[in-house]
Amino acid sequence: MQLFPGLKKRTDGGKMLYHLIYRSKAKGPVNWESLKNIMQQSQDKNRASDLTGMLFYSGQIFLQILEGDQAQINRVYSDICKDDRHENIELLVFCPINKRHFSNWNMRLIQYSSIDPNMQEFMTRKYVVMDQAVQVPSDHYAAFSLLLDIYTMDQMPV
Repeated sequence: MQLFPGLKKRTDGGKMLYHLIYRSKAKGPVNWESLKNIMQQSQDKNRASDLTGMLFYSGQIFLQILEGDQAQINRVYSDICKDDRHENIELLVFCPINKRHFSNWNMRLIQYSSIDPNMQEFMTRKYVVMDQAVQVPSDHYAAFSLLLDIYTMDQMPV
């Protein structure tokens, strides 16, 4: 019996791809400059480790997806868990995938309060929004859907 039905074995000699999604709560107020610094460090590290993904920030909550090699994701996630800028880190899913969904981004930062008003309107209809912040879901399917919606909307021509 196959553990992950539909998962195709790599035939290109490459390593199996994985994705990890977690959410956490910021320990204190986070300003845009702090987020940009986190992003710059993440982009450099992820590029060197061949990781892709996105960090979404809304109402003191972080939601992040990482895609790539299992060992590299484990290393990065271990560092994330040691970072004292956030707490209540909750691993939502860590599993093999057939392909990268965020392949254009080594790491992209999206802050809900700064996204396009049309995207905010869409998100208000699809997800729970309270106090001008998306309530980041704890269900990994809903969390992945939220991240993929943001990615897809960002890739659309204006």
